[in-house]
Amino acid sequence: AVDDPAQGAVLRYDLDGTAREIVATGLRQPGDLALYHGLLWTGDTGWDALKGMGQIDEIDRVTPGADFGFPVCAGDEASLPCPDDVTPPAYTFPAHSTPLGMAAYRGDAIPILQDTLLVVLSGNRNDPVIAGFMVTALRFDAQGQFVERYDLMPNGDRLAGGARYTTDQLNYRNSGFFPRRPLDLAVSPEGWVYVSISGGRILALRQPGE
Repeated sequence: AVDDPAQGAVLRYDLDGTAREIVATGLRQPGDLALYHGLLWTGDTGWDALKGMGQIDEIDRVTPGADFGFPVCAGDEASLPCPDDVTPPAYTFPAHSTPLGMAAYRGDAIPILQDTLLVVLSGNRNDPVIAGFMVTALRFDAQGQFVERYDLMPNGDRLAGGARYTTDQLNYRNSGFFPRRPLDLAVSPEGWVYVSISGGRILALRQPGE
C-alpha cells in the first residue's frame, strides 16, 4: 500500500514552490508530462514482475481528482479489474513497453504528425519478449478519446509510404532500437523530432526527401 498520498501522484505548485496540491493519484512509475489539446497527459509503467500480463502500461489523461488505480489495478488487465471509481487509461500498451518521454507535436515540418501525441516506449531488456523499443504517435480527439495510432521509429511506415518489416521484426533483426533503448524526445520550433537513445546518441526524425 502507498502510505504517502504524494507518491505516485501528479502535484501542482505555485511558481514560488508553495501551495502544493495533489491533482491526481494512483500512478506507479509516471515517466513524463505533456500538454496536448490543452489537456495534461502522462505515461505510466505497470508492474515489472507480472509475467504474461496484458495491457498494463498506460497513457493517462490527467484530470483533477483522478485515481488511476495503482496499487489495486493497472491498464485493462482483466485479472486485475479496477473499481468503478478508478479513472480508466486513455490508451494501453503491453507490459514492459515502458512509456517514458512524451511531447505533443506542433509544427509543419512533418505533416503526418500534426495533432498527435508522440510517445517513447523504452522497453525492458530483461524480458525475453520484446515490447516497446519504439517511438509511436497517438491521436486523440479534443475530448481525449483515442482515434488512431501509428509507429514512427524504427519503421516509420507512414512517413515512408509503407514498411517492409514491422517494428517488432526490426528489433528482433537488430535493425531497430534494440538492444539500445529510446529514452526521450523533443520537438524543435521548426517541427523536427529528436530522440535520445541509450549510449549517448541523439537521432533526428525527418520527412523523407528533406
